[in-house]
Amino acid sequence: RDLNELSVGPPPQDILDLLLNQRALEPELQEIQELHEMLRTARKPVIVLGSGMRRSSNPQLAIDYALQTNIPVMTTLADPGAFPNESPLYKGMIGVAGHPSAHHYINQETDLILAVGTGFNIMARAPIAKGLERSKVAVVNVDVENILPKLQPELSIEADATMVFNALLAKWKKNPFQSRNTIVQPLTKFLPKLDPPSQALAEKWSATNVLRQSQALSILQSYLVKDGHLLFDAGNCAASALHYLSAPTGTSTTIALGMGGMGYSIPAAIGAQLSSNSKAQTIAICGDGAFLMLGLEIHTAIDKKLPILFVVFNNNKHGMCTTRQQLFFEGRLESSDYSDIQIAQIARGLGDSNQVWAARAATPSQMRTALDEYLNLTDKKPGVLELSLPLEELPPFTTFLPENAETYSVKDQDIAA
Repeated sequence: RDLNELSVGPPPQDILDLLLNQRALEPELQEIQELHEMLRTARKPVIVLGSGMRRSSNPQLAIDYALQTNIPVMTTLADPGAFPNESPLYKGMIGVAGHPSAHHYINQETDLILAVGTGFNIMARAPIAKGLERSKVAVVNVDVENILPKLQPELSIEADATMVFNALLAKWKKNPFQSRNTIVQPLTKFLPKLDPPSQALAEKWSATNVLRQSQALSILQSYLVKDGHLLFDAGNCAASALHYLSAPTGTSTTIALGMGGMGYSIPAAIGAQLSSNSKAQTIAICGDGAFLMLGLEIHTAIDKKLPILFVVFNNNKHGMCTTRQQLFFEGRLESSDYSDIQIAQIARGLGDSNQVWAARAATPSQMRTALDEYLNLTDKKPGVLELSLPLEELPPFTTFLPENAETYSVKDQDIAA
């Protein structure tokens, strides 16, 4: 018989017992006292929140603690929206696509790093290696065994982060303090620059109105809404989106790191929307390569009538691969670019105009018009916005950029749209 037609029996009793008796790991009182004193006496503490904080039983407690103590907070690539990006205490994101001001502060200034819910994999810790060696480090994680081989923390607490912050808040109420750690340096980002082949093309074309990746992200920023979901795929577009976008209040931010997960954001966006109320806005940001791998999964969103916007950055190549080949293999492109693909046209083939919305934008004005049209639809439906990007920008990926790469202050300006 076909295995797909077989009945599945009840789960074994020992598995049920294990699930029913799962308890959140509680911190020891002595650990809380030690961490409280470390934070109270530090001159320049900083809290780094990873994706594990959002998976704890009450992620809001970390935010509450930072607000009460005035301790600056940074986030990681795995969840840049783990702390309200609009808060004055938010000081940027760390990691290979992180913000140079955040890396500078950890490497040169801070004397205590409280790392919560992050495994500090190589993608997160590489740009802050000096700071992890120079300053004290305290770790809160449900699995410290995974972290200890990578660094030597002053204190490691294997516990649920919610329980830790609940206990820290109780300690703070009995012995309140306000950190004087006011980071005065503004948040900085890398200035977008075309890669050498695209610079030559831009000069040849006199391309003044061609849509660029950084422009597209600046435009998209003004259309993001609160309490939604942002899904980042793999590749250059994801690195740039992580670096340049700010997550609105209440918006979840998710990316699959590790093996890259190319294409995962398309089905992941469907899962995020299914688990949300119908008014939540889910946006998936992916490249054309990711669309070629799993783009037809959009049909599930159409079938379920899910109001997800899939924004596809189309440069007709595997951008992260071509960037590496240009930088590290003398520009020899192998198996990483391909003939033009019409993504909006494919999307239209997945349903009629009542079922799916699709558009293609090649200029900034076309992109704004398309977003206005989609987000003002009376009948919400899945949408696919293809962005035609013939000019390639170097992604804000620290391994691709020189140490003196040009930056700009977000306080003074943002990407020109």
